[in-house]
Amino acid sequence: QLLKEAKRVVRETQENLRWQGIMTVVLTATVYTLSYLPFTVYLVAEPHVDRLLPFYIKFYRVACTVLTINVLATFFVYSLTVASFRNFLRASFQQIVLVPSCWCDKISCHGTAVMK
Repeated sequence: QLLKEAKRVVRETQENLRWQGIMTVVLTATVYTLSYLPFTVYLVAEPHVDRLLPFYIKFYRVACTVLTINVLATFFVYSLTVASFRNFLRASFQQIVLVPSCWCDKISCHGTAVMK
């Protein structure tokens, strides 16, 4: 009886992990693809655009900025889809305490983050 229950729990856990993995891959691939679209448009249009036009410089900057957003978005995708990553973040943030300036009598600190 106990082995059957253990097998059922493992099956459910594996299904949940599989779903987390699928969602992580789909969201990461979607964000990656969307973030590279402006840069791809830039690379395709670059040979056909005069380098003195504002498009050349401004669109390049926009495309590079969106590529940076891809890196930042990965953190949020993992935070949303991977429970173990959320637990890790929660444990890490619980070790950091924000010390208000009114608590610091002997040293001058203004909202300094201190490890527990």
